[in-house]
Amino acid sequence: MQKYKLNQKIGLKITPQKLQFLQLLSCNQRTISEKIDRFLEENIAIEKEKNTLTPDLEKPQQNFFPNKGEGAKERTFLKWIAHQENFHEQLIRQLDLLSLTKQEKKMGEYIIGSLDERGFLSKSNEILAAEFALRYGENIPLERWRDAIRKVQSLDPPGVGARNLQEYLIFQLKALPQSDHVEKAIALIENFFPLLERGNIEKIRLRMGIEERQWHLILSTIGRLYTLQNLQNKEKTALMNAPDFILSWSSGEWSIDIPKNQWATLRVHDRYRNLLKRLEEKKESVRAEQFVARQIVQAKNFIAALQQRQRTLMRVMKSIIAFQSDFFQEEDEKKLRPMTLKNIAQRLNLDESTISRAIKNKVVATPYRRYFLKWFFGEGIKDLKGERKSSRSIKKMIEELIENEDKNHPLSDEEITQHLQKKSLLIARRTVAKYRKALKILPSRTRKRVLAPKKSNAEKKNTQT
Repeated sequence: MQKYKLNQKIGLKITPQKLQFLQLLSCNQRTISEKIDRFLEENIAIEKEKNTLTPDLEKPQQNFFPNKGEGAKERTFLKWIAHQENFHEQLIRQLDLLSLTKQEKKMGEYIIGSLDERGFLSKSNEILAAEFALRYGENIPLERWRDAIRKVQSLDPPGVGARNLQEYLIFQLKALPQSDHVEKAIALIENFFPLLERGNIEKIRLRMGIEERQWHLILSTIGRLYTLQNLQNKEKTALMNAPDFILSWSSGEWSIDIPKNQWATLRVHDRYRNLLKRLEEKKESVRAEQFVARQIVQAKNFIAALQQRQRTLMRVMKSIIAFQSDFFQEEDEKKLRPMTLKNIAQRLNLDESTISRAIKNKVVATPYRRYFLKWFFGEGIKDLKGERKSSRSIKKMIEELIENEDKNHPLSDEEITQHLQKKSLLIARRTVAKYRKALKILPSRTRKRVLAPKKSNAEKKNTQT
């Protein structure tokens, strides 16, 4: 006997139009332009209007700098949206200036494309040769690959194409004006790098037989190189691209503009509207009618999704500016308020996931600098009054304390914690340590070893007396 069973299920189905909107919302200025161009190629029924309204790019923006006097220079939007080269493009442009054959240039470009986020070349010559042969069908001897790598390593900044941190530091040192202490610094890196990483500074000095004054010169030179380690930070590269929003100060308020290629007006081509009408009237070719109708529907949905995306982005940007109004007036990190996705979602009556997509990889250009939108978000720490301070503002305080510390007696994490607690912040030592590490600042014992100037024998005697 056949049995029947009734089940009830509750589920959420996303319509194709909603899915398309969410996908476009996640795109930044560069990727949305690519998607528009690709859709224009694939869909016959859509076109870009020629007379798209754009901001007056050449006109100087008055009052561009809030709270600045008459001496502030006028800026134009062109300075912000003009194309800026990213890290790889800079290297390829330098490569073009070298006297290379077509094959050598292709090899150089392949090596540049294989660099990791730090600008290091982690792939071996054998792997590069094998991958190149697989892609281009050209088997090139390893000796020629060694020559090509040396050419890439000769590009600017010094250290690009290094195999590891040790090699990177050596390249950096060799690019400096040569002197006795620079030569000894190179010898130190070449022969004692593992000891240097472990912080056995005094042990290295004794082995190299270097006097204390010259030793301080060597260590300060190497200390400066460590700060240059990140040749190609991904976020910095992304910030160099055209921004998604451009802020300017006009008539006592912030105005938001979006670059032209992001919001260029699209429309359904009149030719295909008329063609569909004729096909519907004549009813000669059902397949042709269905094809044209489908293309027009897809074009309309794409345009609607783009318009909804633009409205959502503008709402989110305005809400961020309103929430962080104190910061935007002077762009002082200490005035940042703790702000979460939930704060903006509640203001706009949107889901947190929508806000997350809206800020993903987006860049805003202010009159002073550029920021990722996600930079403005972060939890906070309570003070004695019960108010919250943003983690970024606290990091700024820590950074300033360390910058102004006595280099002979660097502040420990516990001492930094005590300084912050005096400013009414309820913060633990482990939180200070976490923020210091996030700022890529060395602990106090290492800062003292590497950065503090050594006292001469005469100075030691004076302090003893």
